[in-house]
This record gives sequence, C-alpha cells and structure tokens, in this order.
Amino acid sequence: MADKEKLEWTNVNPASFKGELATGYAAMVEANKVAKAAREQFQAQAETGLRKAKLVSDDMDIKFSFRFGNIAFAEVDKVAKSAPKDAINL
Repeated sequence: MADKEKLEWTNVNPASFKGELATGYAAMVEANKVAKAAREQFQAQAETGLRKAKLVSDDMDIKFSFRFGNIAFAEVDKVAKSAPKDAINL
C-alpha cells in the first residue's frame, strides 16, 4: 500500500456477530473500557505532577500522546481548543 493511498472502509454491524466472534468482540469492548479508565487515571496523575513541577502553565490544557511505546505531552490553549473549526480567535 502506498503511503498516501486512500483506504476504503466498510462498516460492520457487531450485533451480527455470533459465537466466538461475538464473545471476542465483547471481551475487546470490555478491555477498551478498562484501558480507557486506566489511561484517564494516569493522565490525571501526570497532569497533577506536571502542574506541581511547573512544567505546564495553569491557563493551558494538556494533551497526551501514546504512540510507539512513547509518552509525550503538549500544552494546548484552552480557548483555542473549544473554538469551532471555522472560527478564529482575535
């Protein structure tokens, strides 16, 4: 597949899954819920630590990235984040 090749996605109805496929899907959904809760807990703890260490301004939000086994964070302007895509801040 070329780097910029557009993929054609096909939606699948999980309600149509039967047997082992349905069981596997349910397990995956549950695991994703557990992972989401753990990620949110970690991010809250990390944000507290970053703010306590004065590595992030109090008037900024923090975004986390978990890619390729690495963890990174970025400061995000609270106002800009909430603006609609077609709006600008003056």
